[in-house]
Amino acid sequence: MLLERGRVLLEAADKLTTDAEALSRGWETHLTIVTEALVPTPDLFPLIEKLATKSNTQLSIITEVLAGAWERLEQGRADIVVAPDMHFRSSSEINSRKLYSVLSVYVAAPDHPIHQEPEPLSEVTRVKYRGVAVADTARERPRPHRSTAG
Repeated sequence: MLLERGRVLLEAADKLTTDAEALSRGWETHLTIVTEALVPTPDLFPLIEKLATKSNTQLSIITEVLAGAWERLEQGRADIVVAPDMHFRSSSEINSRKLYSVLSVYVAAPDHPIHQEPEPLSEVTRVKYRGVAVADTARERPRPHRSTAG
């Protein structure tokens, strides 16, 4: 039993040494990356592979919807967020960089009656038809606006 505890202590000491060496080289030992559901996670894989060649940083990758990703960052539950900036609140504590643009479009089956409506579709017209909504994973953050789809 004493020998087993000694091994556990040695393993913990080795991990502590490895973590200290990583930190001294400027690498975090663990990062939580949060992506918005619109972000194709496979696009991150080449970047993760590149990081793996330089460090042993452990990654947790979490997917959130709409403002949920930014809420995680604001609450200190994320180190990096990859998400559209429509829910981003500028802050001197957060460094941001534009990576891509997202275009939101309304879609409907070719034979859907909404196609008979005059364009451009007004909000009044769009709300006459059933829409599909995706739940925001933010728990506390107020939603800036409401969208409907036809």
